[in-house]
Amino acid sequence: MTSKVNRLVSFYEDKAKTGDVATSPNVPIAAYGLRREGGAQASLADTAFIEPYTGHSENAWYSNYKVSLGPLNALCWYVVSPLLRSYVTMSIRLTKDEEIGSERYTKMRYRDMMVDNYLDAGGDLRTWQWMGIANIANIVTRKLMREVLEGRGIDHKEPPCSAEVLRGDKEFAHVLDGNPFTRGIQGLLRKYEKDMGKAKIKRVIFVISPFDYHMIVEMYRPGENGYPDET
Repeated sequence: MTSKVNRLVSFYEDKAKTGDVATSPNVPIAAYGLRREGGAQASLADTAFIEPYTGHSENAWYSNYKVSLGPLNALCWYVVSPLLRSYVTMSIRLTKDEEIGSERYTKMRYRDMMVDNYLDAGGDLRTWQWMGIANIANIVTRKLMREVLEGRGIDHKEPPCSAEVLRGDKEFAHVLDGNPFTRGIQGLLRKYEKDMGKAKIKRVIFVISPFDYHMIVEMYRPGENGYPDET
């Protein structure tokens, strides 16, 4: 069984090694000896935390996939909906144990895997809007989420509850830089800047359910309301 998504989250970050084939954009997972299986409709329970933001309809559901190295070693479980322009990481395990520097099962970085997974599902990187991270167990991230909610006067001990951090909010820079998941997404946006249409993070949404912690990241592009002027 794959671990929860926080498993060695540092490998989600922007740390590509020199000579790694993944430094070239859009390299398929097959180049690393990985395989993708699935395509069945995902359970509504898996995406309940993100659907209030992305929406849901009979014609726009999430499909369920896993990426494996060999028949028994599942590295990643994710759900994706190109029509909703959304991708949710449910579980990931790229190393043999929890220790920093642990031996990796694959040289492929998760940001590159996400891009190939989204493209394989028929998604368009230029309009990709939503990234979700479900079932977060990382201590640093969970602490940050609680701090943000407490700062808004929201009691995280009474779930469900949520808070969104917008560009311009006083917590925005701290949330982006003090959280391994958003650092990883920023790395993805830098590496695939042209392919992603110069997308940037618009807001980060923290959702605490009775049983799990979840995160949602919304992206936007030049010409959209609030996009930062870099001139």
